[in-house]
Amino acid sequence: MVQSFSKGKLIIIEGTDGAGKKTQIDLLSRYCDWNHVTHEMFDFPQYYKSFFGAWIGRYLRGEFGDVGDIPPYFATFPYAADRWQAKAEIERALSTR
Repeated sequence: MVQSFSKGKLIIIEGTDGAGKKTQIDLLSRYCDWNHVTHEMFDFPQYYKSFFGAWIGRYLRGEFGDVGDIPPYFATFPYAADRWQAKAEIERALSTR
């Protein structure tokens, strides 16, 4: 089922480590503050907030073996699940803005 949110907009900033994502999100957040635009930020992975975010942290620290030895399907699943866990919170933010 596809839901339509008439009030909110979802902006996603992706990139590799060191690409400037944090700088861009800070600039966008400051712009929204200056212009009185209500906004919320979601940061993924949610290392300290969700089960899958914590699992990703353990994976990246090598607790499950060498990162290169983990099959890609197993490595990517927790990233998707981490976002899935935040789905209701994201939908709430979109519908109330």
